[in-house]
Amino acid sequence: MDPRKVTTEATRKATTEAKVPAKRSKATSHLPVHRRQFYHSRTGQPMTLEEVISDQDSGNEADHEVETEAPRLGIDYSSMKNNEIVELFIQMWNSFAKKNMVLVDGHIPWACEAFSRLYKKELHDNLPLDMCWRLFMIRHWDFGILDAATINKCNTIIKNYSPSSDMDVDKNDHTSKT
Repeated sequence: MDPRKVTTEATRKATTEAKVPAKRSKATSHLPVHRRQFYHSRTGQPMTLEEVISDQDSGNEADHEVETEAPRLGIDYSSMKNNEIVELFIQMWNSFAKKNMVLVDGHIPWACEAFSRLYKKELHDNLPLDMCWRLFMIRHWDFGILDAATINKCNTIIKNYSPSSDMDVDKNDHTSKT
């Protein structure tokens, strides 16, 4: 399948899809901000509330852990950074998160399941996009925001997608598209 066609379809879907109904999370991270413990997104080290609220951005810091793990796993992150598939994934997730008000880490489990259901066709048909999604989920699991059961549900949703029978159980749409 032509990646540009999937990219165009996914971009269109990201900008035109309606909100996904939110489900309550069973996470215990609903404490007031001043009572919560925050962790650095790259190092995983605890942060003070002042560090979290400050204007200092750590987005340009080098991730030494990823740099040492990438060669061992055979992943070439240097080519992925310039890949438009990664940019597409970021656009899809950001659009989804904005429309569905994914605001705190307690929202991540239901958001990941809903994202998998919404984009199951694109993720199933486009391996690089699927790999971005899986790395995203692994990163959230690594920081304790996402559990293994949710990752398994998301992977099962994508794995069980069948192009010959595109059924949406939530909408009770049992039409076969051929």
